[in-house]
Amino acid sequence: MPGFTFSRERIDQHVEKCGIDVRPAIEIQLERQRIQEFYNVVSERFPDMFESLLQSPKQFQIKKQLPITAQKGNIEVTTFVLTPRGPVFIFSRKIAGLDDEFSWTSDVNGRVVECLEILRGFFPGVNFIRVGKIHELIYGCGDENSAEIVRARFTPNIASEATEVGIAWNEPDEEFNRKFQIAAVEGRSVTMANVGGVPVQQVAPARIFGIKVNLDVNNASVGQHLDSERIKAILDHADEVFRNRLPEVLTEADT
Repeated sequence: MPGFTFSRERIDQHVEKCGIDVRPAIEIQLERQRIQEFYNVVSERFPDMFESLLQSPKQFQIKKQLPITAQKGNIEVTTFVLTPRGPVFIFSRKIAGLDDEFSWTSDVNGRVVECLEILRGFFPGVNFIRVGKIHELIYGCGDENSAEIVRARFTPNIASEATEVGIAWNEPDEEFNRKFQIAAVEGRSVTMANVGGVPVQQVAPARIFGIKVNLDVNNASVGQHLDSERIKAILDHADEVFRNRLPEVLTEADT
């Protein structure tokens, strides 16, 4: 498929997620007061990222309204979730079906580190043992069959009638895991993709194809608590891989 390129203009969706594994786990049902206090602090200090709260005995999410230029309205996205594994920060850069690109702060990684320092202030016994940053993108292919594109570029030996075509690998070293996933998606997987748990409501055309590219970078060793400096280094390295190594992978596939 020589006509397809992984260009910036092809990106229909881009979501950035920073997830932290904690030990011991933070029990939402038992810690509602301290979690509420965490929300009070971060929403007051960083209103450009954290706004409304969704809380229940088993759920804790913070949301933010983002302005949509063309529609002259807003869309609400989730920016923080507390999961059984730990906190997850979610920043929607590009949302499927919208022309807007959302820049957030100039230093997302620094902001995440600040929020984790605040969280640990309320939970001093909690250790951060793994930090991962995910860049999730969907490249639009229009009416070009994305399974054929992925097969031709990455898995040429797979049978031509194969569906759900994808490839995944890790490029680890002593410090980091660098996990890549590339897969063909179709129809509502493209236009109804979840953005931090909030689906974008659109009617999908009959045949819309895309290629989902997932980059997940995290620390290889989980033997000890990660301090703020180390967390920032992991998040920054993830962005470096996103800027440098991922384009190499996709450009090589274009040739």
